Amino acid sequence: MTFQGVVLLLGYLASALVFATFFMRSRSRSRSRQVAIASNVAFITYGIVGDVIPVLTLHVLLLPLNIWLSGECLPWQDEFCRPARQP
Repeated sequence: MTFQGVVLLLGYLASALVFATFFMRSRSRSRSRQVAIASNVAFITYGIVGDVIPVLTLHVLLLPLNIWLSGECLPWQDEFCRPARQP
């Protein structure tokens, strides 16, 4: 596989992870944040290897935000993190 092929594969992997976060159930917010963090890391790798500065900049900024937000809803707190039921 060529270098360009590896870069393209990294981009598709990162895109697939972002796509997956949109289809995760809201009940597993902590899991979706973990996938979002993985997608940030994948896009940062893609941005470095592929020399795609705007993508790199965006995901370097989003990574700390996703890490911080993942701390708000830990796995054992899922009951408290769920939105309140409407009557």
